[in-house]
Amino acid sequence: RKWVGGHCDFTRTPKLARVFLSAHPSGFLKRALLLWRPFFQQRRLPAPSNCAFFFVFFFLPESSMPSLEYYPLATEAKLSLCYIDTSNEQTRHSMVPSFSRQQSSRSVLKEDGLSTVAKAGTKLLNRMRTRRTSVAFSHSRWESSVCVISDNELSSFEVSSCLKTPIKLSSVLYVARIPPLSKDQKHSLKIQLPTGFLFIEASSLYVIEQWFNTLKYRVSLQKIMTQLCEKSQPEVIINRIEELVRLHEETPICDERIHQVPLDVLSQYILNGQFSEKQHLILIDLIAKMLERGSPTSQICSFISQHRKEASFASRAKDSLLSAMQDMLKQVNAAKVPDRRNLIRSFLSMLLELEGESGLKDFFQGLHSAGSTCPHRQVLTNVMSLVLCGLDAAYNKAFNSEAKQQAAEHIHLLQTIVNVCLTFDDWKQQIFTHLHAVPFPDEAFQDQEFVDWIEKVVVLLAKDPSEESRLRLLPVRSNKPGWINLFAPGDSRGLCRDQGSTFLLIVTNLMSIEGRRRVVATTLQQMLDAVIIMAVRGHAVFHEALSYLLEIHAISDNVERYRVINTLKLTPAGRPFYAQITERENAREAAKTIESPQIWMPPQATDDDIANLLSQCPKTLQSAYFASTHLTSAIARELIKFPALRHVNLSATQFGDEGLRLLCDYLNLETLELRETPISDSGLEALTAMTNLSQLNLNSTAISMEMFLKLKSKLPNLEEFDVGYTDAYGCESDTSL
Repeated sequence: RKWVGGHCDFTRTPKLARVFLSAHPSGFLKRALLLWRPFFQQRRLPAPSNCAFFFVFFFLPESSMPSLEYYPLATEAKLSLCYIDTSNEQTRHSMVPSFSRQQSSRSVLKEDGLSTVAKAGTKLLNRMRTRRTSVAFSHSRWESSVCVISDNELSSFEVSSCLKTPIKLSSVLYVARIPPLSKDQKHSLKIQLPTGFLFIEASSLYVIEQWFNTLKYRVSLQKIMTQLCEKSQPEVIINRIEELVRLHEETPICDERIHQVPLDVLSQYILNGQFSEKQHLILIDLIAKMLERGSPTSQICSFISQHRKEASFASRAKDSLLSAMQDMLKQVNAAKVPDRRNLIRSFLSMLLELEGESGLKDFFQGLHSAGSTCPHRQVLTNVMSLVLCGLDAAYNKAFNSEAKQQAAEHIHLLQTIVNVCLTFDDWKQQIFTHLHAVPFPDEAFQDQEFVDWIEKVVVLLAKDPSEESRLRLLPVRSNKPGWINLFAPGDSRGLCRDQGSTFLLIVTNLMSIEGRRRVVATTLQQMLDAVIIMAVRGHAVFHEALSYLLEIHAISDNVERYRVINTLKLTPAGRPFYAQITERENAREAAKTIESPQIWMPPQATDDDIANLLSQCPKTLQSAYFASTHLTSAIARELIKFPALRHVNLSATQFGDEGLRLLCDYLNLETLELRETPISDSGLEALTAMTNLSQLNLNSTAISMEMFLKLKSKLPNLEEFDVGYTDAYGCESDTSL
């Protein structure tokens, strides 16, 4: 055969390599197992020099070699065991391959290295075949048992002559694989002990690989821990920790139970104060490597927090921990773990001190990426959890003078984080969602600096072009105040310190949202005194709000209603609004005694055609039938001009959620036909305000069962309905249309 190429892979472990050889022209892969240096050293062979090594190749089928993959940590398995006691000289020489010392073997190697390797490899191969065959076919030596491997020992559930007592992993000299030399033989492991060899067989190559890597990891870990316990010098501790980190990087074991081990071990020594400033830089590099898989401990967080003001330490920590902190913020619920939250806060504080707000901007820009939308959904959730938990902790503690200074720095950091995140458009909407419930302690509103900062955020929210964002100013629940309540004149928290300019801005932008005026008015009705005060000061939007409250009959108390009417009558800006609602109320009363015509339009009619027809109709119009026309939600602006309207048919049109919300703001219909329209739950939510509705047709729409049940519970006069060909079909209990 002519071998055209080869590759040696030493990435898995420094002691074991796999050689992949390809044959030309068929490309058939053959693999070879490389026996390693300790095998020769323990058999009293000449130690290989730096430029030579003993190679013995076992050419095997491709399926016989273990694949390069990761394995979970082994705990227990059904295995076959065989123990050979080498304390007996005769047994040792008969069962364990050994070589007699050849005179001038080293000199022979120097003279003809290739021939020496070939001869030694042939002898060793013959010895291995003899030993493996004798063990494999001595059936009396093998026992089947359920083996268990723990942190410190290897034991068996069953009584076994091979494992009479548990084997301490600290006593294991080395572990090696033994490949099968024929199809009848199984995969096995050889564990060398001070008194002999323990052989483990399994029918599955995967189990053997899992146990081999687990044993190798456990044995190496025991050696490192033993050395750490024996010596406490800083140099020794750092060297052993480096070995521990290297062990976890190189092992193919991928199990959550081992990822935290290096950090837990380091935490036992990191706060003893014996490390120098130079060693601190080494430790921070090791911590950065360990945080790729593990979670920080409280000792790690304290260590970074103590030294973050040191210039050299902060500069190294910034470069080393940058990637780890960004990866941590991308994880699900990362900021809900207190230690992780403290570590991220310490890092961001260090970054703010080193580079200012621009440093935080670059950090979050790296997380957000250059696109308009952040690809990592959990980042902002973790950041807001960090901010809100931090502010709550900062304001709910009893402070002395030093603690107050630390709390002030902490609060400044958190406010800067929010300011930076608000510069990203997609994060801005999510931040407003997090702030909807006013998630701050009452102590925070007693801090003037915090009030000034949060007022700027609320003003930014009120000016946001998104209607959904502006609605976050309303209370999240009826019994919990929202931002509109906190900045109203006369509120107990006293946030309104500017004659109500912020309150005016909030109400102005909320009243401009078409289709949501009824929701806004319901909130304003609960703070009627503040609305009247602002109306007396001459702000027209509050006169509009008061007139709207009168029109929809939101004020049931006669005394309160009288106060609102007087406010509109006595103020110059309020008189036009009062005249307008009086005219609409008179139209409703006249419609009760005057028989109004019913209008309809042919299928070819558009919004403009219908608007021209409605402009010629009297205000007492009660019925409008525009089914199967080309109208859209824009026609709602014309329909709300008829306060006496009671019956509307908009079936088989493009009338959508936006138009339905606008109708619900001004009209209280009795019959509504919306069959085969693009209406969804978003618009149907507003139908709960039409308390006079008795007939409703939602056939072939996108209504859900939950929304239909909600409408039935909120509409007391609803008697006839149709939800055929919808998700709500089948749950109706009343008479259908």
